[in-house]
Amino acid sequence: MPSIKINSYLKKATAFAGALSERVPLTTVVIDNWRGAIRLIYGGPNNPRCPSSCGQCSLFRDVGVDDPALIDRNEEDERKLHVVTTLAKPDVPDDFKLNANVRRFVNCMSLAQYASFYTAWLVQKCESEDEVLKELELVEGMRIVYHRGVHDLSGLECAVKRLIVENALWQLPENNWKIPLVIKHATRLGLI
Repeated sequence: MPSIKINSYLKKATAFAGALSERVPLTTVVIDNWRGAIRLIYGGPNNPRCPSSCGQCSLFRDVGVDDPALIDRNEEDERKLHVVTTLAKPDVPDDFKLNANVRRFVNCMSLAQYASFYTAWLVQKCESEDEVLKELELVEGMRIVYHRGVHDLSGLECAVKRLIVENALWQLPENNWKIPLVIKHATRLGLI
């Protein structure tokens, strides 16, 4: 699967996140490549303790929800892709098993939950060097487009990416075959 260039979507995503943060009490907005689609991940004050009362959630009421089958994943022609700004249900229900704190939508989670999800995927799901590399490329490609009160988004972004890799290395059993691969590819990608 060819890599989607997130940077070409940053301006639109940053403007959308800024406008949305005026209506919804957001903490963080991240843009990333999710299974071939460009999506926004929303972090807000309720994410870690979300009661799953979506009808009463200002984020849910503002952005709505998409069926995963309707999300455009046409990577052959990136000009046809759009940024998924709605909340998205998982197209693979097992995704939620990696992070028990995530409720109904794969793009409604705090920044800490988001980092934990990537760490869990590296540790539990990647089963080959190619999968490790692709996952680390996704980590490298993610961008934080909004974080309340933070002006140096690139510094925060680097810290989150480093945390994902360091937590994966810490959680992998000693002498696990993935450790040298994670170190090699994370170093090459500038994540550590």
